[in-house]
Amino acid sequence: MASALLRDAIETLKSGDRDGARVMLEQVVREDPNSEMGWYYYAAVQDDPQIRRAYLERVLIINPNNAKAREILSKVDAPSSSAAIPDATTIGTDDSAAKSKGGTPIRPLTGADTPSAAESGGFALPVDIPGAPPRVSPNALVRDGIALFLRGVDVLNNGAATLFPNVSFFQPKPEVYDSEVAKATWWRFWFLVGFCAVAAALLGLFGGIIGTIFSIFGGFNFFRVFGVLVTFILTVPILMVGMFAATYASGWWAKEQKSAVPLVRHAYTAAVPFAPTLVINALLSLIPIVGGILGWLVQIFALYLMGFGFQGLHQFEDRNQRWITVAIYGVVYFVVVGILSIFLALFTAIGSIF
Repeated sequence: MASALLRDAIETLKSGDRDGARVMLEQVVREDPNSEMGWYYYAAVQDDPQIRRAYLERVLIINPNNAKAREILSKVDAPSSSAAIPDATTIGTDDSAAKSKGGTPIRPLTGADTPSAAESGGFALPVDIPGAPPRVSPNALVRDGIALFLRGVDVLNNGAATLFPNVSFFQPKPEVYDSEVAKATWWRFWFLVGFCAVAAALLGLFGGIIGTIFSIFGGFNFFRVFGVLVTFILTVPILMVGMFAATYASGWWAKEQKSAVPLVRHAYTAAVPFAPTLVINALLSLIPIVGGILGWLVQIFALYLMGFGFQGLHQFEDRNQRWITVAIYGVVYFVVVGILSIFLALFTAIGSIF
């Protein structure tokens, strides 16, 4: 059925109906994630150059010898910002070599692609992170951190809309997951993870302050205040270490399954749905008893969505490998964070004794 639908989609594209072809091609790659030509033509109908790049890379994962896809990607990666990406009328309306018609110009990276880039002033980062801007500013850090967080929330929303199509509360935004993963850099990964970890720590600090205020009525306890502050300071590195450890372990497993996808793409595919749950979980934890359970369920749901992201990214021949990869990610994350949290609890307990 997928092959017949692919033929119909190609004819629809030739007729000039890009929107109709896009809908059909989306169904083709859903039914057959290993469809080389399905991804090739699906790339042809994308308006966003970053999404087009991601889909052409999938073509090369399926067939590294696809000369047309490699030729187009070489234009995408050309150092000159005036290089052109062939448009939908160029990439695949027939089986002959693609003929350049100008296409969509590649725009240079801007603040939308490089989060927190300072428009003026700002300060240089103390460490060198691939993909980071030369300078950042506090306002841009907050603004773009919120924007990245909301992109992750959109991915969770899309997943919920798929599971509960009759619930009007969930308003899906098509292709947001692929669009975001296509922009993967180490800076984008660490910025998203760091921002969400800081936001989660701040929410934990707020809850700790509220608890401390109530405890004051029974007498001021300096050591409780000490514990709240230490927990706030150490929560950020604990969450960041947990996510990177999970990324590295699951990325190693994907590589063992013959995936050639760079670790940074794997890392960001995991972070986009999972990092925002750090904030959501911390927020829900402010609700006694029920909140903690709901937060845990949200994180499990993010892992579920991550599985589909991993399958699309790595193109596992055995689809069960995506769930094994997700399981490795989840187990490593929760074990590492759990162990470090125990050490944190012991540290604050010892501090209260002395």
